[in-house]
Amino acid sequence: MELKRVMLIMLVVMIVSKSKCSYGCLDHERIALLKIKTIFYKWLEGEQSSDDCCEWDGVTCDDNNESVIELDLSYTRYDRFETYDSFEIARRRAWYLNITLFLPFRKLQTLDLSDNEMAGMIEYEGFERLSHLENLDLSSNKINDSRILSYLCFLPSLKSLSMSSNDLKETLYHEGFKGASKSCNLEILDLSVNSFNKNIFHFLKSLPSLKVLNLNANELYGKIHLKDTLMNLEELEIGFNSIKKFVTPKGDKSLSKLKILAMDSVDTDTIKLMQSMGSLSFLQELNLRFSTFSETATTRHLPNFKKMEVLNLHSSTLSSNFLQSIRYMNALKVLDLKFCELNGTQSALQGIGHLKHLQMLDLSETNLVGTLPAFLANLTSLQTLDLSNNQFTGDVGESSITSLMSLQDLDLSTNNLKIPISFRPFYNHSKLVTFQAFDSLIYDDIHDPKYLFPNLQLNDIRLSGQGTVRAFPKFLCHQHDLEYVSISDIHFKEEFPNCLLDNNTSLYGLILVNNSLLRLPDLSNRSFTQLWKLDISHNLFNGEIPSDFGAAFINMEYLDMSSNRFHGQIPPSFCDMRSLDFLDLSNNKLFGKMFSADLSFTKLTDLFLNGNNFSGRIPDSLSRSTALSSLNISRNNLEGPIPVEFCKLKKLEVLDLSENIISGSIPSCFSPPYIQILRLSNNMLQGNLNLTLTESPRIYLLDLSNNQLSGSIPKWIHMLYDLNYLLLNNNYLAGEIPVGLCQLDHLSLIDLSNNYLQDTIPGCLHTIPVKEQEDYDRYSKPDQQSYVQFPTKSMSYNYQGKLLSMMSGIDLSCNKLFGEIPPQLGNLSSILVLNLSHNNLSGPIPSTFGNLMIVESLDLSNNYLNGKIPPELGQISSLEVFSVANNNLSGEIPRTTQFTTFNESNFQGNPLLCGIPLPKSCSDLRREVPTTLVDNEEEDDDGSFMDMECFYATFAASYLTMFLGVVIVLWINPNWRRWWLYHIEEWMTSSYYLVVDNLPKKLFPWKLSP
Repeated sequence: MELKRVMLIMLVVMIVSKSKCSYGCLDHERIALLKIKTIFYKWLEGEQSSDDCCEWDGVTCDDNNESVIELDLSYTRYDRFETYDSFEIARRRAWYLNITLFLPFRKLQTLDLSDNEMAGMIEYEGFERLSHLENLDLSSNKINDSRILSYLCFLPSLKSLSMSSNDLKETLYHEGFKGASKSCNLEILDLSVNSFNKNIFHFLKSLPSLKVLNLNANELYGKIHLKDTLMNLEELEIGFNSIKKFVTPKGDKSLSKLKILAMDSVDTDTIKLMQSMGSLSFLQELNLRFSTFSETATTRHLPNFKKMEVLNLHSSTLSSNFLQSIRYMNALKVLDLKFCELNGTQSALQGIGHLKHLQMLDLSETNLVGTLPAFLANLTSLQTLDLSNNQFTGDVGESSITSLMSLQDLDLSTNNLKIPISFRPFYNHSKLVTFQAFDSLIYDDIHDPKYLFPNLQLNDIRLSGQGTVRAFPKFLCHQHDLEYVSISDIHFKEEFPNCLLDNNTSLYGLILVNNSLLRLPDLSNRSFTQLWKLDISHNLFNGEIPSDFGAAFINMEYLDMSSNRFHGQIPPSFCDMRSLDFLDLSNNKLFGKMFSADLSFTKLTDLFLNGNNFSGRIPDSLSRSTALSSLNISRNNLEGPIPVEFCKLKKLEVLDLSENIISGSIPSCFSPPYIQILRLSNNMLQGNLNLTLTESPRIYLLDLSNNQLSGSIPKWIHMLYDLNYLLLNNNYLAGEIPVGLCQLDHLSLIDLSNNYLQDTIPGCLHTIPVKEQEDYDRYSKPDQQSYVQFPTKSMSYNYQGKLLSMMSGIDLSCNKLFGEIPPQLGNLSSILVLNLSHNNLSGPIPSTFGNLMIVESLDLSNNYLNGKIPPELGQISSLEVFSVANNNLSGEIPRTTQFTTFNESNFQGNPLLCGIPLPKSCSDLRREVPTTLVDNEEEDDDGSFMDMECFYATFAASYLTMFLGVVIVLWINPNWRRWWLYHIEEWMTSSYYLVVDNLPKKLFPWKLSP
């Protein structure tokens, strides 16, 4: 009985304790979180929140799962990935936070409010009630009230504060700050990327517990006076300023405990600045990236560096003297010289060989040439060595690094080094675990010790290069600890190396690209659950994909089998790989349906099935993959409509359905907010565009060409503010060219050709900011899916990558445009292609076209242009294709070097045009056509060669002559006259009865019935 009573009491206690927190966290804290949700409205957006608020995104509770101790609200006021037009920017004006929202969280320890466009607090009172708050992040906002620093000192438990990337300037204090500062226990303070001047050090003097301080990228300049300041500071970042000197009284202990110092890109003499900072006797790590050292600078001018272990000179300009003097840093363990221009300083680098304790050396991308430096052999403690991206030559097997038995990580990538495929030079490097040698010269080793087993076990090996070798490296079959293998661009021409999968149970990544491998292994009853990344693209695999492929790699996340010779259907077992987020089967010979109806790749973000022979309809089941960001199923035989279920794919960034047989209209609900590339070209799509893409402002490539779309170009086109490439050619679009195109800031390619557009060309098109040379990198999209087909120089070319970013052009050909060519188009000085041919344009060719100084193709043919060819066009040296054929141009073709490169067909069809290369000379033309007639024709407003008054007079005279001839003949010959009158009477009688017989009786009551 006693035991039952105890158990009952325990049960009651548990029920009571649970009732205090019905949803996992305390009731009043849950209510407070819901209020916060109304302010940070992107937080939990689109998610079904659990009843237990401790499980909500960004919320961490204590061990009892009751009180909230951590709250992450970063990027929750606005979307970090969205960009906005001017209207939206105006709407997003600065806002102020009510700190009382957080007072219910009495045990709150960490609060992150970064990246929310916040200008400050409505009031600062109440901060002190957050008595357990230790970490506060207000970075990347728009806070401009510097008093906030002094108010935050009321938080006695606050140890870490980040205010970086705000609009803070001179520090201001509120009343009572001095008393509060005595209890200020801040240990970490980040004020980087603000506008503080040197007066900030007066405030910092009041922070006696400060250990870590970041003042990077402020407005610190000139002399900084220190006295009894930052005496306990251990880490200081003060780069990207213009400090000239620190002034400290003799014997002052400011910065005396400094262990880590970062002075990247200081705008002064780096050596002199460090001399002014005191002895720095405790300094262990020094970062001087992006610095410049004078020729006379050496480490002897620096403070005592006996304890220096880390020296980072990344991207600095170093003198030979300074490099030589590095040898005196006896305790140095890490030396980073990446991106330093060291060509010509090899002799100065010899001093590095004296650093007996050096464990990490980075000489990558330093433009070093020749054989590998001999001094490397002296660095017997070296564990990590990076020599990548230089111009080293020679055979690695004969170099100095083969004696470095302590090496653990070695990178020799992107040089001209020879590396034997046997890996023989490193057989005795028992500590080596990571080896990289991309873009190297891989060769067969005739001295390959076939019966010698390597005395090393690698974790990570990455090789790629030139050459064809006999066989896959056999030493890898003796490896058992491999976790990542990448071997590419080496043509083995043999079967898949089964030993890699069989011997390495920890292998998670296997990359075997472009190795001419022939056959996949037998996967029957085998399972490789540890492998989640497999790339076997660009090989010679053929046959069907094994039916149990998905079951063998059930935890696969990244799978690339593209550019092989696989045929058949996708095995149903692929649906077992439910963790897939990347799948590429493109450019094979797969056929049939893409996937079965039960497809459920809920984590899939990238799917590429383009370049196969899939048929049938696009499966609706793809819409279940709501995480999809890239979908490319182009160049297949897919038919039917675009599934309306695609409207659920809200995270799409790239959609390519081009070169299929897809019909129907684009679903009106289809408008993914993040889509950047939309390519639906070369299909059979119909309908108009008025209701689609209205909520997709981030598109930069829109290709709907070669379809059957009708209607007009939508007015909302101006909302696509990031649009670079617009291709709507070869459709049935009519109406006008919308002036909204002129509002697009990044537009560089427009193709509206082969439509039924009927209007004048908007003069504002000259405002389209076709990219200048310096803008190519800024607006270029490196994504390999960014390609465009655009007609240039009478041919259609595919542009991709760098070529696409440099391309600019406008094609309005084959429409029904009329009126004169706007002279303003001559302001498109950076355009490469302009095609206005096959329209109804009239008037003269604008002389402003002479400003198109880099245009390569200009086609104005098949219009009604008149007047002379402007001589300014002959000065365009870049012009390779030019045509004004079949117009009404007159006068002499300008005699310029550039025009002599064009043939007769470029000018034919202009009867009054003369001169080379036409066979008609201008002197002969003047004899054939009277001067007055030529002058009148050139001055004729409508550009016509016909005298309409003469035409009307001639027509009237001919008609009258014919009528009088008939009357005279009938008058002279009575037989003809009777015959004529008889047939006239008969025709009238027949016509009468025909009418009477076919009309209702009520219209003819006198009509007799039969």
